[in-house]
Amino acid sequence: MEVITVFHISDLHFGSESSIRNIRDAFFDEGCTNGQNYRFGKNLRTSFWKLTSHNQDVANSLAETLNIAAPKVDALVVSGDISTDGSEESLSSGAFFLGCSDQKPGKGFECQINPPLSSRTLVVPGNHDRYRYPTPAPGGNKFDEIFYKNNKWPLGGFVHVTNIIKGDETIAFIAVDFTLPRDYMPNIRRTLEQGLIDDVIDVFGRGIVAEPTLNSLLDETDKAREKGQAVIWVTHFSPLLDCVDSKLKLINTEKLLRAANDSSIPFILSGHTHKNINCNFNGTISLTLGSSTSVCAIDNNKFSLYSFCVDSGEIVDFSGEMYSHINSESGDNPHWVIENRITISSLNCNCRSVVKD
Repeated sequence: MEVITVFHISDLHFGSESSIRNIRDAFFDEGCTNGQNYRFGKNLRTSFWKLTSHNQDVANSLAETLNIAAPKVDALVVSGDISTDGSEESLSSGAFFLGCSDQKPGKGFECQINPPLSSRTLVVPGNHDRYRYPTPAPGGNKFDEIFYKNNKWPLGGFVHVTNIIKGDETIAFIAVDFTLPRDYMPNIRRTLEQGLIDDVIDVFGRGIVAEPTLNSLLDETDKAREKGQAVIWVTHFSPLLDCVDSKLKLINTEKLLRAANDSSIPFILSGHTHKNINCNFNGTISLTLGSSTSVCAIDNNKFSLYSFCVDSGEIVDFSGEMYSHINSESGDNPHWVIENRITISSLNCNCRSVVKD
């Protein structure tokens, strides 16, 4: 029996600038309203992706905190939206922060995640990572180009497996890309001319469980099980239904949850919602983390530390701690504190399960 410990961060939202502090005032009607009161300027192509971006002070504090604890942690899971605009510059900034690149971006980057944790980091793209900069249309490939260089993501692939080994036990973390394909995007110009802004926004924030991608995920799951490995799925999009805003929902999420139940998947790690929601769906536990370094964090930025007890290729126990970023009253000395502890018995929520008999 082994205990494998994992950091979980999500929705870093690195921007093209090293520190973007005025996006809220520049883009929202009344400061940062967490996705409400959009103010669309004439230059939609270059302004829409500025909905959120990263807080450099929080990012530096996060890297420092994870590096200090790294000797006792086996892996780092990053569940998408590393970038905000899908540009090479912002994705490269994220890659540097995660220790996947030695090329330092602009000023403001004081810390990055160091080895050995950076060498045991697994990533999955989010909808923002797939934007075709300078537009927010889906189907971009800059994520593949940057993270392929570090063997963190397959070039043109949809599923990537990272094996975390401790003693005689292994957890196969299977990351799956459910972002929308390039041909899913409607004609933005025509849609905007017709005044159907909601139709465009719906595309920007959603993903889809495509049948070929789901089949690839199940194939990799079977391969891991044949090797006697425990399996955890990682995706950017939360599989939750009722607890997720309609503009952020994963299309065909019921297929994913049904497949997870049928395959006895114990955990799905995700982000995207910028909210912390943990649920147990018929034995499959969904751990959805809020943002970790975003300017527009809902109820503070977060990260989690999970402990998975593995015995003979099965996860037999679990516990976790969720950390929240806070500042002192003076605004100095930002730090992370435990907000709550997570156990299997505590995973109750009001979200409706979409898995039906």
